[in-house]
Amino acid sequence: MTFRWLWTALTLLLLSTGAMAQNARLSGLVTDASGAVVSGAKVVATNKATGIARETVSTDAGLYVIEGLPPAVYEITCEHAGYKRFISSNNRLNAGQQAELNIRLEVGDIVETVTVTETVTTVQTNDAQVNTVITGTLVREIPLNGRNPLHLILSGAPGVSGRGTGIFVNGQKTQSVNTTVDGIDANDATLGRAELSLVPLNPDTVQEYQLITSNFKAEYGRSSGAQVVVITKSGSNSFHGSVYEYHRNTAFNANDFFNNSSGVKRPVLLRHQFGGSIGGPIKKDKAFFFFNYDGFRQSQSISQERTVLTSQARQGIFRFAQGVRNTVSLVDAGGNYIGSAPLLSYNIIANDPLGIGADKVMAGIIGQTPLPNSFSGGDGLNTALFRFNAPSTTTNNTYTARVDYNFNTNHSFFVRYIIGQFLTDGDAINAGLPRYPGLIGRNQQSRRQGASISFKSTFTPTLLNEFIYGFQRSTVRFNNPQYPDALTIVSASFTDPVNNFAGTGRVAPVMEVKDNLTKVMGSHTIKGGIDFRFTQFNQFRKVGTFPIFPRLTISRTLITVPIPNQPAASVLESNNVNTLRGLMMDILGIWARAEQTFFSNGQQYLPTGGRYLRGHRFREYDWYIQDDWRVKPKLTLNYGLRWEYRAPPFEVNGIMFVPTDPNFASKPGTLSFSFVGKGGKARWFDKDLNNFAPVVGLAWDPKGDGKMAIRTSYRVSYDRVTSWIVNDSDQTTPGASFDATVLNSSSLTAANRVASFQSPLAPPSTFTTLAPNARSGRPVLFDRNFRTPYVQQWVLSIQREVARDTVAEVMYLGNKGTRLYRNFSINQLEVESNGFLSSFLIAQNNLALATAAGATTGANFNPAIPGSRPVGILATLFGGTIPSAQNTNIQQGLVGTVANNLDRAATLTAAGLPDTFFRPYPQFELLGFGCTCSDSTYHSLQTQITRRYSGGLTLQASWTWSKAIDEFSGRGDGIWVVRDVRNRRLEKGLADFDARHIVRASFIYDMPIGRGRRWLNNINGVLDHILGGWQVNGLLDAATGNPMTVVSGRQTLVYTPFTDGLSNADFSGANQKDFGRVTVDSQGRVVYWTDEQRAQFSFPAAGSVGGTGRNAFTGPGFWNFDFSLYKNFRITETAKIQFRSEFFNLFNHPVMSPPTVNLTSANFGRITSQRNSPRVMQFALRFDF
Repeated sequence: MTFRWLWTALTLLLLSTGAMAQNARLSGLVTDASGAVVSGAKVVATNKATGIARETVSTDAGLYVIEGLPPAVYEITCEHAGYKRFISSNNRLNAGQQAELNIRLEVGDIVETVTVTETVTTVQTNDAQVNTVITGTLVREIPLNGRNPLHLILSGAPGVSGRGTGIFVNGQKTQSVNTTVDGIDANDATLGRAELSLVPLNPDTVQEYQLITSNFKAEYGRSSGAQVVVITKSGSNSFHGSVYEYHRNTAFNANDFFNNSSGVKRPVLLRHQFGGSIGGPIKKDKAFFFFNYDGFRQSQSISQERTVLTSQARQGIFRFAQGVRNTVSLVDAGGNYIGSAPLLSYNIIANDPLGIGADKVMAGIIGQTPLPNSFSGGDGLNTALFRFNAPSTTTNNTYTARVDYNFNTNHSFFVRYIIGQFLTDGDAINAGLPRYPGLIGRNQQSRRQGASISFKSTFTPTLLNEFIYGFQRSTVRFNNPQYPDALTIVSASFTDPVNNFAGTGRVAPVMEVKDNLTKVMGSHTIKGGIDFRFTQFNQFRKVGTFPIFPRLTISRTLITVPIPNQPAASVLESNNVNTLRGLMMDILGIWARAEQTFFSNGQQYLPTGGRYLRGHRFREYDWYIQDDWRVKPKLTLNYGLRWEYRAPPFEVNGIMFVPTDPNFASKPGTLSFSFVGKGGKARWFDKDLNNFAPVVGLAWDPKGDGKMAIRTSYRVSYDRVTSWIVNDSDQTTPGASFDATVLNSSSLTAANRVASFQSPLAPPSTFTTLAPNARSGRPVLFDRNFRTPYVQQWVLSIQREVARDTVAEVMYLGNKGTRLYRNFSINQLEVESNGFLSSFLIAQNNLALATAAGATTGANFNPAIPGSRPVGILATLFGGTIPSAQNTNIQQGLVGTVANNLDRAATLTAAGLPDTFFRPYPQFELLGFGCTCSDSTYHSLQTQITRRYSGGLTLQASWTWSKAIDEFSGRGDGIWVVRDVRNRRLEKGLADFDARHIVRASFIYDMPIGRGRRWLNNINGVLDHILGGWQVNGLLDAATGNPMTVVSGRQTLVYTPFTDGLSNADFSGANQKDFGRVTVDSQGRVVYWTDEQRAQFSFPAAGSVGGTGRNAFTGPGFWNFDFSLYKNFRITETAKIQFRSEFFNLFNHPVMSPPTVNLTSANFGRITSQRNSPRVMQFALRFDF
């Protein structure tokens, strides 16, 4: 109750008092000719587009501040009795800019004027935060692949790494970027991606935006990586607008490097992006409007290959080469057998052990699949490939509207609303393409919308307030029209025609309230405010671990079915036996496992078809206060304090399950779970109330001429975690759902077949939150001592104007992340303290000795062989004798694999061992532990040069030399396995996204030819239309390679069902960091490591996690250049037609993906895909007025 009263009091105190940050601030000192400060001077900033004026007066210290100026060109005037009137025109103010214009008044009559050419400084002489402005010109003119304005985060700002769907700023994760549109949250709260705004944007709706990459002021929070402050377009006193069409066509695109090398044609791509904008006055100097429509239509085909049965296999005829493994090398391009060994066959139906023939249901499913058209995959004789171009179409429509209204010079407001509707049929990103021609693929439907309403009030010349209310709402549905809401089947030999994904959806509204109050007092500009966000994550699912309707899985290995008259082992090669079993199961319809997930409502399990419905709630409350203190004319001190409270999330209906013992992570054994229930006080984790974030910085102008600044600052920033981590826990905790699994009987009858399956699966008759000790399930549970992650940041920079309108900067920037979120399985199999590893090593030695002696006793003790020893616990677990089938596992040192296979309740009981002998939590396969228990460091030298438009050229370029180290680089959703949970420091290494050197640049250049230009400025109109109006633009992205971890592919210590957690490879070479180079070998394959280099890698010993560390090697580098050539046809002074030709990856330079890094793969060290897209050409026609 005390906390609530404190919270209410603070809110009421500040509510009368943040979002002016997206606008600009203009400040400076007013002095006379002698340098003495002038107080009481009236300073007016007039927006030259709208005619709207904002005014203030200078304080006793001579300081004036005008807050909340929208990005535009301003005329600045200053008046005071006894002085001439001061005028400065053409002052361009950008988003979030803290511009400075010092005013020197001359003694004289106020009717006299002094007009100066000086404008606001381009050097940041009064602001210590690190930021880059992405101007409206850059947004509109730079070639943008996909027309997403946020991709210009990569346009030239230093410290930014990654590309595509993974952008990282100054060593922080991709979700550590906070994006606002007109002051309101636009982030994807579900997953969090820096380049994704859930409020749809396009270049024709964005005025400009500011990218603050480090040490932002106290008014900014929620994220440690960067602040992206976007401002949408508004109307003005003149009508302005555009009509545009952008087009792509297959004929103009290049092919992928690997498609070319294998003779695969270019995939079809037809794209149209079109729309228009209009903005202007509703009432001059009073009210303005802006509207945009943006349409997107795309039709493409994506090359797919499916595994299908050959014509003989469909009839139940299994073909095989005598004594030889079936491979595609045994058939020609038409599937005709060309091998030298005799071709034999086995009639499955004639040898049917049940004697009842092919299963009718399976025959119908097989009948929906086509015959093969390629024999380059499968086994060539029974299975092959069907290749086709799967269609995918996208239809998007987005509408943007904004109205600005000025009541008078002191009070104004605006309202902006954006809505976008998106539909993709054949959702390739989420594996939703049609399985075969004529079938329906999965689709993704979404509606994204957002609104912002802002009220600004100037109560006195030195007191200003802005209140903002807004929301965003994202509705996404992943539908599968083909899914029958009934029994589905997964075959063993071919690609099923029905995609077994049952469908999910979510609705995620976010409401936000912000208020900022600014007061100028003497040499201080004090600002305080609040920022409250209320996020919902409402989700429905028709699938958990399994679908909510029964699914039958056919498997060649789960159950053993006798094969009557099976050819002798000398005739039927062992790999072919598995192929035969799979085909036999499919033809006869013998299912191995029936599966179904039943969700609960917290009180009981729902019946078949009952969907998962949850409503998670997240509440965030931020307060801040800051001061910009003009200590001296040359020195400004920025300092402040922010407090952020992230309330523990909860489920709106109280459907929450938590471990009964909050200290479960330190108490192995059987876990019980409690149902919190509606109104319960427990949460997934406890409150964290000490999230205080101080910031202090200074900016010093050594000469006081506005041409140089030395800046330094320190800040603490608190980070957020995505809402998906709560979803991970909620879905997997016992009680939230029950996974029913039924294994088929090995004593088969007609009733055991697919066609005869009738009995629906059922959950337990009694609702329970106690999971059996079945070693199944992968729940994710939170540390109850969960804390908000935070990052300490520091920077020292020198900024200098090196030419007119050109600023260069060099800085050292570093940070340290503490209590960062990650999760990892704490259910690691114990093999050392229980003696299992020692026993395994003895067995491995016995096997080596027996093999050398030619004995058949394998890993077992053989007293006749010198050095052979009794095995101990390993033999006991196998019932006294280790079977020869384990020889390969033991010889390869697969400790984790063998331990996992033995970890069964019956096996342990028979050996007289406790249920926790291997797994500390035997109920589960894995047990995720979500905690704020990770850290990171980042150090960098960053340089940047920026030229605002001058002489026809706009330029942004940067070079970053950096090193990012962490233990975990992902978002934290899902579940992860570390190499050794007892020593998590083994995970410390270079961050996945680390790039030692990054070079980025963007430019816009108007060719200096034609009327009004440097050359040929007097040519006639016809020649001007031919020679004039040309513009070139470019975007360069280059970086050294990202780190790679080379894994052995073996579980020599830890069991894992994933790639993560596998033991790493050993390495006998040197210089791991620079080991590797993209080349083409003698067989025409693209490789990163030669045969000689690959030979320097080896498998680790049993009990070892491998000698190479996480991310010890570096992959191929990256460079890409996008270019555009525009021709502008000037119609009138304010109207033009523009023809665009844009080239993404102009030089069609293939950037290679990292090589295969699994030592067990046949492609180890080889590169099989291209990282960037091949050259794509886009043409556009625009009419702008």
